[in-house]
Amino acid sequence: MQISKTIDDVVVTAISLNRNIAALPGSNVVLGSLEPAKTQSTSINSLLEQVPGLYMQNGTYTTSRLIFRGIGSRSPFSTNRIRAFMNEIPLTAGDGSTTLEDIEIWGTGRIEIIKGPASSLYGPGLGGTLVFRPLIYFPYRWSGLVVSENGSFDFFKVGAHLAYSDTLYKISAGLFRNVSDGYRQNNNYERNNAIIRLQRSVNRNKLSVLLNYINLYGQIPSSVNRETFYNSPEKAAPAWLAVKGFESYKKLLGGISLNNYFNTSIENLVSIYGIITNSYESRPFNILEEKRYTAGIRNRLAITKDKLLTSAGFEIFAEKRQWGIFETDGGIKGKMEFDNNEYRYFINLFMQSEWDPDKKIKISGGINFNNTLIKTVNTFGLPETAGDKTGFQVLSPSLGISYKIGTNTYLFL
Repeated sequence: MQISKTIDDVVVTAISLNRNIAALPGSNVVLGSLEPAKTQSTSINSLLEQVPGLYMQNGTYTTSRLIFRGIGSRSPFSTNRIRAFMNEIPLTAGDGSTTLEDIEIWGTGRIEIIKGPASSLYGPGLGGTLVFRPLIYFPYRWSGLVVSENGSFDFFKVGAHLAYSDTLYKISAGLFRNVSDGYRQNNNYERNNAIIRLQRSVNRNKLSVLLNYINLYGQIPSSVNRETFYNSPEKAAPAWLAVKGFESYKKLLGGISLNNYFNTSIENLVSIYGIITNSYESRPFNILEEKRYTAGIRNRLAITKDKLLTSAGFEIFAEKRQWGIFETDGGIKGKMEFDNNEYRYFINLFMQSEWDPDKKIKISGGINFNNTLIKTVNTFGLPETAGDKTGFQVLSPSLGISYKIGTNTYLFL
């Protein structure tokens, strides 16, 4: 007895409007919502490493960097030159760094991965772009998910996800906790994630609200010398162990999006978002306190006409970073040494079009213009200044051609 099942085309929206991913001119991957069940779910690292060309290095749960085909390898402790978004909300800070290790894998419905600077819609990311689509609802009126996982070194994970869906409303909420003692000394880790998503549909309009809260604490064992690495790799660096070095932060990410479907060929999506981060890091040489306040707006207009699909819009981004350096006395905060304020502003203007001149040929072209301004003000520890300003512009064009040579086989340039 033979059973057949038709599977819908996998579509990706990070690079175009809605297309079969195989037809796009580039190297693109979509990880679906069932992928977390295939791997350990402490962090997003092991899931992303399943994708060819991606490499995730991590010293601890809180120090990771993602490398796309070698891009990002020069950043020592974080992910750089790779942009990431949760829907239309950027996870990439104003300095270009992206923190991926605090994302809850079970709260992610789909991950769209674009290798290389192929998408003009999300700005200049030399290595590539990741777009996370939160898990919103299951195909039932009420549904739920319970997760529990145990592992080595007292690792424990527990979480729950509840969802409701009808013709007008889609509501989902998830709460997850990850705890581990780690293999090494001074390697304890705790992370709590709360995710809420609401969606309301009225006629041709769709209003979405997203809230994501992260509370993280992670000790830092740091690096050891060669002899210790081979003979006692479980030990922490003596200086970090002495002060019980750690980093902790609380992050609240929120956004409101409105989809307007004017007709079958014109759609507009506007998103307003904000991010608040409060972090603290205790190190052998000093203590760092940092606060970030981020706000922005993105607007994208998509028009479909005959065989031409065009998407254009803008993004305005503003970020204030307050950071101070304090003396440390065995891990206890002492007097302030430095205090600085950094202001980062940028605007992205983008446009991308796709044209199907033939059933076998697809042509994609786009352009992104980014104008960035950075202002630094020293308020303590150094002579006070009116502000050092740095500005630069980046123009990023793209062009791709895809040719279908078989049932599901394409050549692209």
